[in-house]
Amino acid sequence: LLGYCYIGGDGVNRRPAEAAELFKRAVEGGNASAYYNLGARYAKGSGTSKDPNEASRVFREGAERGSLPCMVAYGQCLEIGFGVRRDLSQARDWMVKAAQAGDANARAWCEKKKVPLETVSATAES
Repeated sequence: LLGYCYIGGDGVNRRPAEAAELFKRAVEGGNASAYYNLGARYAKGSGTSKDPNEASRVFREGAERGSLPCMVAYGQCLEIGFGVRRDLSQARDWMVKAAQAGDANARAWCEKKKVPLETVSATAES
């Protein structure tokens, strides 16, 4: 919770580096929801150096642990080649998996791309 406060300056001075450190510790402690926030810090360079490779790695780990925001973020990384080799098939698989689990952004992506929600392959299942 304090990490969120440090990001937005909610009741405290903005401290992006401290927010990133708190999210790192939360990830190390197994907090699945912290993966997205840590990945976003690396993607934006907020509180850390901008590092697309690390951002995509963190998003993937979170996605593999069931974080819907990470599934979407990792799918986007794969779609545009942000920190990973561009792979439209895997991008689709992660977006479909997130949409099937109820993520509205992933569902909108699938509808825009005309991707049926029944088409998830083994790459996103693991």
